[in-house]
Amino acid sequence: MLDVKYAGFGGYMEVPCYEDESGKLYFDENNGIGGLNLYTGAYRDEFGDILGEPDKKVTEDVRCAEPFARHTRENDYRMLGRLKQDCEYFLGYGAGNEDALYYKNVAAHCDAMEKLWNSFSEADKPEWLSMEDINEYRHAMTKALEDKEKNNLTACVDGLTAALDASNKVLEASQNTETEVTKSRPNVTDSVTCEMQETEEEYKEEAIPRL
Repeated sequence: MLDVKYAGFGGYMEVPCYEDESGKLYFDENNGIGGLNLYTGAYRDEFGDILGEPDKKVTEDVRCAEPFARHTRENDYRMLGRLKQDCEYFLGYGAGNEDALYYKNVAAHCDAMEKLWNSFSEADKPEWLSMEDINEYRHAMTKALEDKEKNNLTACVDGLTAALDASNKVLEASQNTETEVTKSRPNVTDSVTCEMQETEEEYKEEAIPRL
């Protein structure tokens, strides 16, 4: 009978490791699910970290008083942690972008977090996330989304105002140019009238007989 105790995680795949009474280390290739399946090949480096790769399977019976066992809902914990991280990113580097959220929508994302959190028993509810935390995320994310939409609207109005101002300046410049061109043109009517008067006077002079 090989007596071992849980020694922490180690190896390339970070699996549970065990240590026997002589200090020899083993990898649990079952990874904490369905009993122990120990392999040799583990060792500690000078920093105390467990390294190595699985080598030979332990064939003798193994006994451990408190083996590491993964929670049956570990994937649900991992998912809840992912949703929480999405909230943090949304409020930080995500800059209020809903595409950064798993559910692509603030309300749907927070609803999913709340539903998953409530599905755990009181004893299994995570210490790193409470219902108060979820409600705070919901409030902060909703406000961030509203502020973003308000800023986008303001930017749109400012853009339209700037475009209108530019258009008005172009129109004003065009009108000023047209006025200057009009002023610089000779008065055709006055010119024709003047020429007619000169012609009439010349005709009268020719019509008067000389004595």
